[in-house]
Amino acid sequence: MPWVQGDGSAQDFIYRSFRKIGQIRPGYTPSPEILQDALTEWGDFFDALGAEQNAPYSNPVYQHAVSGPGSQTNGNGYQVGPTAADWVQPRPEEIIRANLVFTSQGPQPVYIQLRPVSQAEWAALAIQQIPAVNVTSIFWYDPQFPNGVFNVFPPLNSNAIQLYQRGILASPATLATVYTAPPGYNDMVTYGLAERLYYLATKEVCIHPRPYQNIAARAANALNYIKRMNRPIPRLANDFQSGKKPDGFYDSQVYQTGIPY
Repeated sequence: MPWVQGDGSAQDFIYRSFRKIGQIRPGYTPSPEILQDALTEWGDFFDALGAEQNAPYSNPVYQHAVSGPGSQTNGNGYQVGPTAADWVQPRPEEIIRANLVFTSQGPQPVYIQLRPVSQAEWAALAIQQIPAVNVTSIFWYDPQFPNGVFNVFPPLNSNAIQLYQRGILASPATLATVYTAPPGYNDMVTYGLAERLYYLATKEVCIHPRPYQNIAARAANALNYIKRMNRPIPRLANDFQSGKKPDGFYDSQVYQTGIPY
């Protein structure tokens, strides 16, 4: 079926990818076998992008109530992941920030940032197991698989932990699954799949094969577009005084983010 701009099924995107490399004529449908191969490649493609820091378009936030010490590392650690004993959620690839959430004090929760430490710093703690309290100050995340372990010190017995973590991209489950994403992702998926499918479409079945270099370059450009869009914007550190510029205007945009004029 023809591919339509905007929302489309997984098969629509795969169709256009094969058209990019010249594997099929306009309007033709690829064989069920190669469509399934392409869907598998899509899953592998997004799995690889899970290791790209700026490939996902959002970073989710999860919050978990704490009722007692964790099930790991003698109570300091909470298992977190899809089959976790403590906190069930997607496994964090990386913890961007963690907060201790005071849920029992006052009408509004209070969020206190926890200080991340390395594995070496965690191992250097002279005392790790003490009676659990309702306040903790540091954490070390051990990215085990399929579930990670979120270690805290001192160990907790109440309140909550809030996790800011890197997002992941989910590939369609079936050929009929509709795939939607922000601007730029249609091109990234189309050309990214085209590059991965290039050698599945042998010269015997290609109608007018396109040069691989051209497909690979377009795939790299499309991925770079979304990575530039998703990259964090650092705050600018400078020696300029705050307040008005000599021309009478506030320079808040540069002062706060480092975005140029």
